[in-house]
Amino acid sequence: MPAAGFHCFPLSTSYVSLQTRGFMHVTVHYLAQIKRAAGCNSELVEIQFGTLSDLMRKLAAAHDANFRSLLLDDVGEPRRSLLFFVGDNHADPGQALNDGDEISILAPMAGG
Repeated sequence: MPAAGFHCFPLSTSYVSLQTRGFMHVTVHYLAQIKRAAGCNSELVEIQFGTLSDLMRKLAAAHDANFRSLLLDDVGEPRRSLLFFVGDNHADPGQALNDGDEISILAPMAGG
């Protein structure tokens, strides 16, 4: 179950972003095994203004060890194997986020 300030919703739910001073709300959509580890399809998250990396560290801190290991490497940086999208655009971990952004996280599947 997510920590305080995190709200899991079914993927079909629509969201209204409410901005408070110094903070923003973003919606995070989980795909593939990250969705299973998160225990939900998406979350509405309140964070201080920052980057995608900042958001990944906050998400990792709010979930269990399995989720953290999928999201962050041994030094606490987002795993290079993950794909991030802000809206429909591919994003790197250093990208600044804005209130109301929708972020998708995908861990590509391997195998054959």
